[in-house]
Amino acid sequence: MPGHGSSTNGKGVYGYSMNDIGVHGESTSSSGVYGYSSNHHGIEGWSVTISHAGVYGGNNTSGGYGVYGKSTSAYGVYGNSTGSYGVYGSSPNSYGVYGSSTHGRGVYGNSTNSVGVEAFSMNSYGVWGQTSYGSAAIFASGGYAGTGSKCAEVKLDDGTAVRLFTEESAEVWFTDYGEANLSNGSCHIELDPIFLQTVTIDSSHPMKVFVQAEGDCNGVYVTDKTSTGFDVVELQVGESSVPFSYRVVCKRKYYEDERLATPEEDAMYNRVMMEVAWPEAIVAYEAEQQRIESVEE
Repeated sequence: MPGHGSSTNGKGVYGYSMNDIGVHGESTSSSGVYGYSSNHHGIEGWSVTISHAGVYGGNNTSGGYGVYGKSTSAYGVYGNSTGSYGVYGSSPNSYGVYGSSTHGRGVYGNSTNSVGVEAFSMNSYGVWGQTSYGSAAIFASGGYAGTGSKCAEVKLDDGTAVRLFTEESAEVWFTDYGEANLSNGSCHIELDPIFLQTVTIDSSHPMKVFVQAEGDCNGVYVTDKTSTGFDVVELQVGESSVPFSYRVVCKRKYYEDERLATPEEDAMYNRVMMEVAWPEAIVAYEAEQQRIESVEE
């Protein structure tokens, strides 16, 4: 080996630089830098400048990895930052960050003040994660995701950025909206057949319908709900012809009975959904695992 370091209680290799690379490794057939530890970090890197990375990996081949991490029981790649990116990945033609896991998290990023995981790609995935066991392919924890609020940032007409927040629910619902008109006091609504393929509506999981009349009438009620539609009828045998809008809420297919689930229970529902609805994704995942193992060998 050109260079080798070993230690039982400290750092195997330690490199320090004020303005360049602390440790540089290069190899034509094996690992440029390889780190192993039985109870701490295999490789640890720190940088005190804003524009440089604690650990940086690059690859100029079409099938190689800038940084590749593998773990049998914890994180393949783990990033933690108090002021910037936990994990940052950028690629002009492939994966900015790629995470794959058989039992845990494909990619995990944690930040107290900024981005847990950020990735950018010109032609492919910024972040791609896949798991076949119901855990998180991509997990982010921070002020705006994970255990905090979830939001979409949009711009107002004057350019001001504001955040709109998602609604959390104790159960897994899908929602659709529509408009129609009463004709002589009644109207039948048939739900979108594509929407119906994503939900379950039966006696144990009935749809919920919320109607708002948009004209002068005696008021309306919902009746004769089936697995595909419902009737809207005017109160007191009215015969008005006025418009109305409605909101339909139905249980998501494969998640009909999930409620206030623990992470383990949610993983079970996710696993069942993947096995039934996305078997091709599992096949693709297993093929990718075989490809990665062959590369390592």
